[in-house]
Amino acid sequence: MRSILFLILIIFFSALSAQQVPSEIEAMISKFSKIYESKQGVVSVRNVSAVSKDPENGEVLKKFEVTIERHDHFYKTPDIKALKYSENGVVAETKKYDTREIEPFFPLFDKKAKDNYRFEPAGSETFDGHNCLKFKVVPAKNTARYFKGEILIDPAKLELVKLKGTLAKPHWAMKQYDFEFIYTALDGFPVLKKGKVTARVKVFMIISDNITDYEITPVSNRFF
Repeated sequence: MRSILFLILIIFFSALSAQQVPSEIEAMISKFSKIYESKQGVVSVRNVSAVSKDPENGEVLKKFEVTIERHDHFYKTPDIKALKYSENGVVAETKKYDTREIEPFFPLFDKKAKDNYRFEPAGSETFDGHNCLKFKVVPAKNTARYFKGEILIDPAKLELVKLKGTLAKPHWAMKQYDFEFIYTALDGFPVLKKGKVTARVKVFMIISDNITDYEITPVSNRFF
């Protein structure tokens, strides 16, 4: 009987612990969830430069630069239109640009964030002159719709300044998908300022094994 009672107490206190969310995260969810409900997403114009290599020997397969208009929906696959495209230094038709886009991971600060993620304090870090709090983000499920990694938050402004990690489970066509995003604020809401992505893609009989490093620089951001 005592062992059963002890087990119940352990489960009870574990549940209480699991429900605890850092106050900064709570405040950001309260702040940003209104935007997730009132807006569809963020549209940006951004410049992307990339180098694609053979992952086995490092041979450069292709270099390309593209300017895109991108509608990042909060909950579904982005809509992308290439405005300019060049490959290996030669201007090419925009239809040659392969977006390789997938559905976004679930947001970190909407009303369902506490169901989708666990936020574990991981110390502090100075970034771009700001004293930031670091959190490890643990996904609730092991699928491509969940983020796994770490974030930096400016506690004074309640703003996300950096995110680094991957998907909880890579998309079926991807053998690797790592990213690091630096953010700026649009009406207090985090939008991309600069980004780096490394993606290794292979689809049998369709796409040969390649690894591509992307550098992303948005020119403009606005809500839609």
